[in-house]
Amino acid sequence: DVTWKYPNTSVDRSKRLAALVPVAAYNYPYVDSGAKHIAAANLPVWALHSDADSPAPSYWSQNFVNKINSYNPAVRAKITRFGSVSHDATKLHVYNPSFK
Repeated sequence: DVTWKYPNTSVDRSKRLAALVPVAAYNYPYVDSGAKHIAAANLPVWALHSDADSPAPSYWSQNFVNKINSYNPAVRAKITRFGSVSHDATKLHVYNPSFK
């Protein structure tokens, strides 16, 4: 998923972004250097994922958020996990204007 992969490639690319909000993003296998680039750039990350996502399990996002935070960024990455929402329905849920 390009949402995670673009900033994963370098600190410079991570610094080009204002923030990162991956939604049910595919990030497997992730590499530690990607998390290090994001943390070094102090790129704010808010991952949104469903616990019922089978094509891209939520633990992929959770593990990457944890890895980013292990590098002690100025702005800690966070994740919101939804219960019993499918992969495709996660996007519908997140992009609903009533979701906050």
